[in-house]
Amino acid sequence: MRRCVVAWFLISKSTIVKHYTIPIFVPELACPNRCVFCNQHSISGCQHQPEPEEVREIILEHLKTIPEKDTHIEIGFFGGSFTGIESELQERYLAVANEFLIKRWFRLRSTTAASGVNTKVISIFNYHSWWLSAVETTTQRADETAISSGLEITAPKKDSTSKTSDYGSGTGWPRLRLSARRSQAGSTTFKVHGIRLSTRPDYIDDEVLDRLKRFGVTTIELGAQSLDEEVLRLSGRGHTVADVEKASALIRSSGFELGLQMMTGLPGDTVEKSIHTAKRIVELGAHCTRIYPTLVIRGTELAARWERGEYQPQTLEEAVEISSKLLEIFREGNVEVIRLGLHPSEGILDGSELLAGPFHPAFRELVETHRWKEKLLPLIEQQPQGSNIRIPVPANELRFAIGHDSSNRKMLESHFIKVEFVVDDIPKSELPLIITDKRLPLPAKNALKNIGNPQYLQPDGFVYKSISGHSDIFMCKSDEGLVVAPGLPDEIRDKLSNAGVRFFIGESNPGKVYPDSARYNAVVTSEFIIHNLKITDPVLFEAFPGRKHLHVNQGYTRCNLIPLDKNTFITSDKGIEKVLIAEGKEVLYVDPKPVKLRGHKYGFFPGCCGVLNDELLISGSLAFHPDKERIETFIRVSGFRMRELYQGELTDVGGIFCFSNK
Repeated sequence: MRRCVVAWFLISKSTIVKHYTIPIFVPELACPNRCVFCNQHSISGCQHQPEPEEVREIILEHLKTIPEKDTHIEIGFFGGSFTGIESELQERYLAVANEFLIKRWFRLRSTTAASGVNTKVISIFNYHSWWLSAVETTTQRADETAISSGLEITAPKKDSTSKTSDYGSGTGWPRLRLSARRSQAGSTTFKVHGIRLSTRPDYIDDEVLDRLKRFGVTTIELGAQSLDEEVLRLSGRGHTVADVEKASALIRSSGFELGLQMMTGLPGDTVEKSIHTAKRIVELGAHCTRIYPTLVIRGTELAARWERGEYQPQTLEEAVEISSKLLEIFREGNVEVIRLGLHPSEGILDGSELLAGPFHPAFRELVETHRWKEKLLPLIEQQPQGSNIRIPVPANELRFAIGHDSSNRKMLESHFIKVEFVVDDIPKSELPLIITDKRLPLPAKNALKNIGNPQYLQPDGFVYKSISGHSDIFMCKSDEGLVVAPGLPDEIRDKLSNAGVRFFIGESNPGKVYPDSARYNAVVTSEFIIHNLKITDPVLFEAFPGRKHLHVNQGYTRCNLIPLDKNTFITSDKGIEKVLIAEGKEVLYVDPKPVKLRGHKYGFFPGCCGVLNDELLISGSLAFHPDKERIETFIRVSGFRMRELYQGELTDVGGIFCFSNK
């Protein structure tokens, strides 16, 4: 009898809003040196440096082709080191782009009386998002000062005797009126949501960022290319890893979205170095990235090395395979990969400028196909030949699952009689609820978004600061449900209710200092309530009856103990270890000293962890613990997989509480 197998894959659903970037190429303008791989004229197909008026026309022409509904539009300055351009020219370019922005801010101006021309922005005020939507539908607009750039918007003076004078309808926000220049641009104005640009890491400082912020730049992409010093040196980049790290921190702290571009197959690069670069990009807090396999372009130093036999580019298969691995790293870290493979010029497409290297016009599709191939191959090994198979796939992944030129379908059809791909998106509400400290490191937060519906806890005023957002201070979890402190925020309670989690309200809130701060820090299994029973909130005993009460001296029990199942435990407390061994349980002791907890010498390993189905989630990497191999072996032998949420230091976040929806 033929069997029909259903294979399930959990892949994040993408947004329904379509993103457009209007590209403005300024090739090699202000670039201090030419990297060994670079010939911007060939790569971009652009040799002409556009004048600001030409930029306006480019934007207008693109806007005519972009639908107005369900779109997010950005203007992007690419091709050179934008922030190395003479500041006056930067401002002229940005002034044009700024004219098209949907206004999310207005600027106060201070005019220099002596010159009568120069205008200095002295303050920026963000509008409320609700006001933005109102602005787009009103015909009344605030006065705009017509200076040379046509940018500055003057906030009208508020009449202290009238709530509506000059501000309109008592909203407290100014009316806007289109300037003459904007009116001339017609219906295409106020459609652009952001400005992005690319530049070198060593061309970023506070002064540069202040300028970009004034003109409404939202995203800054750095050409990191590699985060390996040797690769940067051999590629002639002229900057260091430290330059990338410093610039990334400045960009993020200034409120911009950070992009970090990388290349594979550079001189001195290896698979391991590329993977390291990708992981560091996640750790540095990048919002987006681009992955470019290195091509040998005519007229470059790399071309000369290739001709002398000193450089060998990746094959297409090698580039696809490593890019697939990098794509998984970035998706797990919630870093958007906005491009895979070089956007080609005519010279690259027709081969006149491309000498060697892994170029393919549908490179992203090849990578996505390979990624799905790796997911589908186990089905051939697991299922008998001659059966039918039905594979639910998110709509936005369907063509990749089927494969470039239907390659994945053909692979499966060599084993199965009937192969059916069906659209099946998984709503966010059906993902497991995850609750943890909002101070969880950013890369770990990004990773949680891909596996569940994370919610972050940061109550104020109950306990001391270092543990004030720890879930295990405010909740005690069992398989049947929770006991929660009365002060647990309402929004967290609502999320628990919506997820179908049963919970009881405890008798009192945690206190400011130990032992009162540890009232809910117990561990409950199907057999035991494990805690310092002198301080346990009494509701725990009522909510979880029929269990043996195990007394331990350590009041912060859950901080120091995580059960993998009812017979297997990991602890960072010797006293707890002794009690559980006496009960016949398998216990692994993990030294707490390598675990970081802000405000303390160290934290506790179980405080880094949470259990989701058969996975142990870990906030940090075991590479930072000397007992890495022993811990990994214990987890594996216990029948669990390990998921390190980011490749940084182990960080105690008060546990990661996971709940599957009922």
